Amino acid sequence: MGNRRLITGFLWILTFWGFFHGGLFPLQADVIYLQDGSTWFGRVVSQNASSVTFQRRNPATSTYRELTIARDRVAALVINIQPEQLERLEPGQPQAYLEIAEELAPQSKDPEARDLAIRLYLLAAVNGPNNLRDLCVRGLIPLARTVAEEKRFRALANIYLGDAQAWLVPSRPPSQASPTIPAEISDRRQQLRAALVELRSGKRADAADVINQPWVEQTLQPFDNICSWRELRKWSIAPELATEWLARTIELEIAIDESLETASPKRDATADWSILVEQTVSPLQPISFRNATQFDLSKNVFRNGQWTQPDRP
Repeated sequence: MGNRRLITGFLWILTFWGFFHGGLFPLQADVIYLQDGSTWFGRVVSQNASSVTFQRRNPATSTYRELTIARDRVAALVINIQPEQLERLEPGQPQAYLEIAEELAPQSKDPEARDLAIRLYLLAAVNGPNNLRDLCVRGLIPLARTVAEEKRFRALANIYLGDAQAWLVPSRPPSQASPTIPAEISDRRQQLRAALVELRSGKRADAADVINQPWVEQTLQPFDNICSWRELRKWSIAPELATEWLARTIELEIAIDESLETASPKRDATADWSILVEQTVSPLQPISFRNATQFDLSKNVFRNGQWTQPDRP
């Protein structure tokens, strides 16, 4: 990573040097690190799951040759997003945010590229139409930086994709329930969690059979800052699960899942949301694009090297 950052910094110098001395380097100077140890400089034209199309620069002639490289030959790919590209972004054009995010997403091993991709996906989602949100949610999940963040992104998928897929199942191996939780409590939490999945999947009758059982009231007590037993019973018989109810149902499902992993569900006012979002977020605020990460999405334009709020006319 250290050598890669030195090369990236060197590329920035060469980029601006080339711009002011006849344009020998393109405004976007990218790097491909191959599995055989070689390094190519040039421009990424396009990429997909199987290959990368790259205009490779010949250092002797300053000309470019377009090549297609199989993805399994590529060890790492660095696409240098210029500040000028970010400064051209405007909230009224969310597709442009999405396009840069998708350029950066394959560089998930680079923390800076990953953070920027996440921010751009989120900005595209909050400013774009529903079909753009779908693409953003699908792009966010593999970029999650922690298990808890991945669960938050999967919760967003449950809300916005609405296709009843098992989006809450993490891609990483789940932790086993701690043996310090009494077996009966662990079993009941797992039963309740399964009922919540049925509730948001449309199997109301099956969910209600579990939710209406008296033991659920006691099982919900550590999580009553999310919802009460009375509210949950109300949701289970409603004709349709409203968006806010769906969000809180998913929040409850995640909190129960976390309690099985950590064996220590907390009871203070911020306990369950501290797992889901930053501590400054209200415990009753449903999960959304705006509170899924630490990024302040009101700062949606890039000016003078930083993200800031747009100037008001």
